[in-house]
Amino acid sequence: ESYGYAAGASLISPGIEVFNGSLNAANKKNMGCVNATYDVYVSLPYQPLSIKIDIDNGQPATNVPLQLTDTYTNNDILYYRYKVYDQISFATAKKYVVKVTAEKPISDGCGAVDELELEYEILDNPSSQFDISAAATCEDRAVTFTDKSLANGNTIVKWYWDFGDGKNEVRTSATPFTHSYVPGNYSAKLLVENQSGCLSEAITKDIKVYNLPNPTFSTTMPLCESQRVRFIDQSTSVDGTITAWLWDFGDGQTSTEASPAHTFSGAGNYAIK
Repeated sequence: ESYGYAAGASLISPGIEVFNGSLNAANKKNMGCVNATYDVYVSLPYQPLSIKIDIDNGQPATNVPLQLTDTYTNNDILYYRYKVYDQISFATAKKYVVKVTAEKPISDGCGAVDELELEYEILDNPSSQFDISAAATCEDRAVTFTDKSLANGNTIVKWYWDFGDGKNEVRTSATPFTHSYVPGNYSAKLLVENQSGCLSEAITKDIKVYNLPNPTFSTTMPLCESQRVRFIDQSTSVDGTITAWLWDFGDGQTSTEASPAHTFSGAGNYAIK
């Protein structure tokens, strides 16, 4: 949260303002994020002779060029708004006191300068993390995504998911969910945002989705009651070698052999799988 005030008793001013982008209410920031960049402005009811700024970085206040951005009227007072710092950023999360000293064009009973201060809080960014149910899976199995992100002192309110297959989703809950893929290689990404608008860096996890084998087989002839029937596997796979089989002979019996033989106890029609 930010607070501003003016030391000069004659000054009535909106004071120091911080924006992320153009000068509109949506971009005005009452607090900031580590390593994000902002522009700093000061509004004054006069055109100053000079402006100094101290950004609370351990260095002395410095003179800044007089960059008049715009003028506006508030409560019947004409204000001159100056940009006093372009693309400021802070590397450490804490409260900073930004100070602006403006030299008046005409000295008054409060002196020749006005001093304004803004207490501006910088917050840590959240850290995005997530788990996946499998880094390698088959096309008939959905992948479960479980958020493990760290809020780092704030509350995460948005999760920006990029599944790597052209599909994206913005979620407002950390509840685990599933996503289905067609065969291929994918890089899933997550970026999270906290309630102050601070964004994490994106984290990426690779996912490999394999094609299912194509099952097919042939049988020996003739197919007679009480005669062993040989089932010959002719299945193919575009992703690797087939290493396991499960046969269902349709009579309650199964086999895990590659090409098994089976005897049916009675005549009839059987659905072999």
